[in-house]
Amino acid sequence: IQNMCPKTLFSRLLLIALIFAAVAAPTSALKATTHDNGDSTTSSSTYDGIFTSQNFTGLVRAWTSFGEMVYGKEFGYQNVPFKVPMPPDARFPVGSNTKLYVALSLYQLMEQGKIASIDDSVADYLDAGDFKAFGLPNQTKYCPKLVGSDECEVVTFEQLLAMNSGVSNGNSLKFVFPYPGSIGLVVGGLINLPLIFKPGSTNFYYSNTGFILASYLIEKISGMPFRTYIQMHIMKPAGIDETTTYWDPYNGKFGLDEKRVDEYFQFFDPT
Repeated sequence: IQNMCPKTLFSRLLLIALIFAAVAAPTSALKATTHDNGDSTTSSSTYDGIFTSQNFTGLVRAWTSFGEMVYGKEFGYQNVPFKVPMPPDARFPVGSNTKLYVALSLYQLMEQGKIASIDDSVADYLDAGDFKAFGLPNQTKYCPKLVGSDECEVVTFEQLLAMNSGVSNGNSLKFVFPYPGSIGLVVGGLINLPLIFKPGSTNFYYSNTGFILASYLIEKISGMPFRTYIQMHIMKPAGIDETTTYWDPYNGKFGLDEKRVDEYFQFFDPT
């Protein structure tokens, strides 16, 4: 971002905003859209050229401040190998946008009095039963350590969210794909990795593992599966009903969804 010219940066931010608007839009609204609004022919052709030249894959929607849709179009494929065109009501895996919902959930649980403080030590909320769920029946305590140290460091909820907990990713993908069947088992493969740095320092480390641990704690403290908590306490109150099945890698084991986008990466052959 630092090396982008203002025009390019603005274009990228606008694109991101349009994509999020499309994902959040109700299905009924998407089905009712025209692919090329007659009142904005010039703008539509300009947008078409931009997205086509960039080999963009996805949905694009643009509204006025009065709620009038002025542009709506789909680009690329829902499934690349079979060249299935992108439908207007496609659903996309949201990836690390789930971190926003993890943070919101933890603060909700604090408001509900189930977490005393966001500055509490994570270790205070874990017991022997949790380590059994992690697949570590011989462990009873969370004791995060720096390399070469025997001292237990304190990792807080706030530090997990701020990415300054020092909790390491290690080879986290190894424990996520294939999905072992529970968030707890993913945590078990990662929770005893040495810390990257002392928790609460001024260092920053993008830790997926920290948010996986936080997701487990949401399940444990709320008493419901992570997916169910998100549906009940975030999606349903917000009126979002088209994003309610995407909180585990397999959509409920091996569920199939004809609207789901199978690939949304661009592949390039350097030769």
